[in-house]
Amino acid sequence: MVKAKKDEVVEPSFEGMIEQDETKAVDEVVGDGVENAGTILANYSETPDFDQDDVVIPRLRLAQGLTTEVQDGLARPGQWILIGYEPEDELIVVPVAFTKRREMRDDDTREVLCFSKDSKVGVGDPGGDCASCLMSQWVEGDKGKNTPPLCNFQYSYLMYVVDFEALAAMTFTKSALRTGKLLNTIVAQRGMMKCAVKLSNSQRKGPNGNYYVPVVNPTNVDDEVLAAARAKVSGDVVV
Repeated sequence: MVKAKKDEVVEPSFEGMIEQDETKAVDEVVGDGVENAGTILANYSETPDFDQDDVVIPRLRLAQGLTTEVQDGLARPGQWILIGYEPEDELIVVPVAFTKRREMRDDDTREVLCFSKDSKVGVGDPGGDCASCLMSQWVEGDKGKNTPPLCNFQYSYLMYVVDFEALAAMTFTKSALRTGKLLNTIVAQRGMMKCAVKLSNSQRKGPNGNYYVPVVNPTNVDDEVLAAARAKVSGDVVV
């Protein structure tokens, strides 16, 4: 079998895998690649039956200096990015759902090694109880417990992005956890799907240069906007 290089499409080869007469049968089925229009239309639907396994929710991200869109000149550091829409300096969002999660990735490949959808039980390597897992603990160094866990705790929200009239997932972790706790407080006081916040950013300076953290501030929106958020999350599967 021919191994494909990155971004290279390799056509499958049946050579050596099936008999010659079977290859002919395959060729007859494929033909010249043109199907009858009626046959094609009969196989498609204007109202597809999508379920949760068929779609993904795009992530709302705060651009950093090394973010792909920034490197490609499509966005500036500190802007909010949602695939399919123009980057924005500020956005209005309505929190519509929430969960706590944990995630541990390989430092080199960024492959997910272990994941917990509820921050309690991990699936993967090492997996198991998150509270007692060494990967979730701060490591003691020369100046005390100052080395962060290899497994990252996250606050994850499903947001209705008012500016785009779309749903998006937003995660608060590491340096953004404090902002996540502030958003948790706002939601606890005002209610899920009953409040809106303005997203902006704050620039910080770290050992590796400047970086940006999210800023959330409560803001007022019309009741129609909150109703649209509720309708979106209850009625739409496709984002």
